[in-house]
Amino acid sequence: MSKGKYTSVHTHSQASLHIFPGFTHIKYQFSSSVHTDPPKRGPIKEFSDKSRKNFIKALLSLERSPVHMVTLTYPDRYPGPQEAKNHLHHFAVRLMLTFPKAWFYWKLEPQRRGAPHFHLLGDFADDMPPAALRSWVSAVWFQVVGSKDLRHLRAGTRVDVIQGHRHLVRYLTKYVSKPQGHANWESPGRFWGKIGTSNIPVSQGVHFTLGRREVIQLRRLIRRWLKRWTSRFSRIFAKLSSVTVYIPAQLVEQFLRWVTQEPVALEGIT
Repeated sequence: MSKGKYTSVHTHSQASLHIFPGFTHIKYQFSSSVHTDPPKRGPIKEFSDKSRKNFIKALLSLERSPVHMVTLTYPDRYPGPQEAKNHLHHFAVRLMLTFPKAWFYWKLEPQRRGAPHFHLLGDFADDMPPAALRSWVSAVWFQVVGSKDLRHLRAGTRVDVIQGHRHLVRYLTKYVSKPQGHANWESPGRFWGKIGTSNIPVSQGVHFTLGRREVIQLRRLIRRWLKRWTSRFSRIFAKLSSVTVYIPAQLVEQFLRWVTQEPVALEGIT
């Protein structure tokens, strides 16, 4: 069997898998694509479910997990979300000049008081000691926002080291799943984006095609695994013709070995 693809003779009932490091998209039925004009985009007023899913997929499709989480906040006086993103842009320019190999995904969130703040997940890609990184971030953000509050200089930012994939998943569970937006934010615009786009280690994923027998066995294995976390989604999963399952690629690789009874190697993502 060639690596990355398995085809059965039962082509009348198939599943296509697109496997990434942190999730797998499964489509059980092939259908002809029909071209439709994309809907017109209006003002962005909230962190929609679609945007949330795209943000999660972006982070879970990385070949390497983020190393650093940076938090940027405001003092007692704070701007609206649009001006805050201008501050973030100037911070990002300074960041890329100092750390040219750095990359980050940024996420805008409201504090309870209505002030915008940012989480940045990525990698400075530099050997600078953690204490020096924290001092650099604090000083640059303090200058960019024009803060004159020394308390903000000391406590307005954080730089944390992400302890592997599980730490990243905890962040996604704790923060991204929360409702986003604030009553005072009329049109905040985009809630997430990228810094150092060309440096981001994005995985292209691996494609698999399975036949009928393998499809049935794979569904059973994934359903059993899902039941460990939630029986409700396990029942929903059984009825879907297309679904994204947030399951580690290493486990998908193991499932495929059991299903196909052949060696499977998901090169570059496990």
